[in-house]
Amino acid sequence: MPWSLQQRRIVRDSMLACLVCAVVLGAGYIWLPPALFGLDGQLGIGDRVAFALKADLPVFLWLADCVRAVSKGRFLSQADIQGSAFSRPSPAIELRVAVLQNSLEQTVLAVGAHLILATVLYGAELRLMPILVSLYLLGRITFAVGYARHPTGRLNRPGFRGGCLVKVKRPRRRFCRVGCSSLPQPRRAGYSRWMSAGAYG
Repeated sequence: MPWSLQQRRIVRDSMLACLVCAVVLGAGYIWLPPALFGLDGQLGIGDRVAFALKADLPVFLWLADCVRAVSKGRFLSQADIQGSAFSRPSPAIELRVAVLQNSLEQTVLAVGAHLILATVLYGAELRLMPILVSLYLLGRITFAVGYARHPTGRLNRPGFRGGCLVKVKRPRRRFCRVGCSSLPQPRRAGYSRWMSAGAYG
């Protein structure tokens, strides 16, 4: 069965993400000095895990801001103020909820992967950790921007949970506050259709 246009675009964006991650990780490993991150000597496993947790601080800050954005949206929306147990997200917060849910999934996988890597990487190899965190943040921002334009305008593949990039056209719509960045307002009709079908990211 031939792939649809949307499927081909997802595959294209996945390949682009893989290429960008490989280039950024390779370039960072070659050019970033270990001393920049305080990796001059050999570290024990406890120190390596601690280094990974410190590097993951921006990851949790992103997730915390996504939670804040949803909470603020519920507080300001009469349709959502009673909480998710009593109603589905209204158009006022449905984009924020989608970004939060996807960010939570990505955060669990990313932090878990970083902690595992901290047990197998040694010395200068640990400089990959801040690069992975940077890719995570880049992936979260591009996901949110792409999802605001269309539910398929984002990358959501298990292979790139730690950090990824999607190709997003310059937004031309008015902006609203979502998560950690200013994002274009979604197309209500198309997005609501996805939301009613249970597509939360």
